[in-house]
Amino acid sequence: MIADIFDAHSRREQEVKGMLEDFRAEEKMVAEKLRNLLHKGGEVRIRDFKKMMAEIKQGQEKRIQATNESVTDQLRRMQEEVHTMLDNFKTERKSVASAWHEMLGLFHGGSEAPRVVSNSGVDPDPDEHQQNRQEYDEKNKIKKEIV
Repeated sequence: MIADIFDAHSRREQEVKGMLEDFRAEEKMVAEKLRNLLHKGGEVRIRDFKKMMAEIKQGQEKRIQATNESVTDQLRRMQEEVHTMLDNFKTERKSVASAWHEMLGLFHGGSEAPRVVSNSGVDPDPDEHQQNRQEYDEKNKIKKEIV
């Protein structure tokens, strides 16, 4: 997952570098065209300038659209990965909690095990668990004193 994020970041960095290089090239091209326009007559210069600006604007709009699509796609994939990771974590947490409660039952043998609150997707209250544990310990202490 981390490697994928770094790969995506590297690809994005390369895209940005490419965009900057394209921008620099366009900037040089605009400067050169402006120099050429200065040598031409006034009316021709205005018409050529407007045409050149329209071409530049179209190129920029295409790049912006492609970049937006790329970013949106990457964001969607990252959101899906996070949801999958959270679902896996929730499943693993429930599995470990179940195994822990089974182990507590085995550890206490035939004795009465502490009451376990059913976990319906919500984390149990730690104070309630502590209270249950104390009640259990008190009962076992009394049993040992009697014996």
